[in-house]
Amino acid sequence: MKNILIAFLFVSSTCVANANDLEMNVNSELAKVESELDACKVVISTNKLIGMGDAAVASLSKALSSETVGNQSKWSAAMALGHIGNARAVSALETTVKSTSDSWLKMLAQDSISMIKGEIPRAGKVYVYAFGVKKTKVDCESGKIEIIP
Repeated sequence: MKNILIAFLFVSSTCVANANDLEMNVNSELAKVESELDACKVVISTNKLIGMGDAAVASLSKALSSETVGNQSKWSAAMALGHIGNARAVSALETTVKSTSDSWLKMLAQDSISMIKGEIPRAGKVYVYAFGVKKTKVDCESGKIEIIP
């Protein structure tokens, strides 16, 4: 019985440490986004958040309502939540839609809700789109540029 209790305490403390590490990683990526002017670097950080998956949902949801998190970081959090697709994020996204005065954040949160509900397809990552003489889609991680017809 003593061995089982010790194993349980070890597993429990490992889970808490991992949750704290995950929240630090989420906050670190959001901090990178906040002051970044390079669209590809913002997309790369957002895709890292998406890659953290379901485990990041609580931290990303919390970021949406935080007064210490800036709007650009909230934009990335909202996009990441939509592409992760976990229904636990819907409540935080709906609250954001109702409470924010930032029209871009409101639109991203609404789109993310639609992705989670299956009304808009999820790509699992975000891209940089440019609309000039030709429309392009840039995969910032690979550097691949695709012309959109």
